[in-house]
Amino acid sequence: MSAGAAMHAPGREVPDPAPKEIPDPTPPEKAPPTPREIPDGPDESPQPPGAPESPPAPPTEVPDSPGTGDPPHGPETP
Repeated sequence: MSAGAAMHAPGREVPDPAPKEIPDPTPPEKAPPTPREIPDGPDESPQPPGAPESPPAPPTEVPDSPGTGDPPHGPETP
């Protein structure tokens, strides 16, 4: 009897085409879950404290090895 009542109500049939609205939100739903907004928030917090610590580490080891190793090796080589 439920199916008959729904078919009897033409006004309720209007929302029946709701399937068209379902596919519409499907494409926009993929946009919100984008990895750009997700990593943008949590990534911005750990990146600032980790990014500045990473760059200063490599430049210190680079001049430390070739810089300190070159001068002392100079006098050792005739």
